[in-house]
Amino acid sequence: MIPISSFELAILEQGIEQGIEKGNRKKAQEAVLNVLETRFGEVSDVVSEHVQSLTDAIELKRLLRRAILVSDLNSFSAELVVPVG
Repeated sequence: MIPISSFELAILEQGIEQGIEKGNRKKAQEAVLNVLETRFGEVSDVVSEHVQSLTDAIELKRLLRRAILVSDLNSFSAELVVPVG
């Protein structure tokens, strides 16, 4: 076994954590879109791309709840937070 320094180990651990976070984020994005597609049929590219661009876990959780509760896709779309800047 090749020894690795504490610095290399820290970098490796950071990379693993980032990979896990990215995977969790992707699953959350897919969950939101799956609920919308199941409830309302085809989801527009605009909504899909917006959901897939989100990285905040709290916002994705909020949108998943809203996807379950809203009465229609337009109501969901109106709740999307569009960054200003």
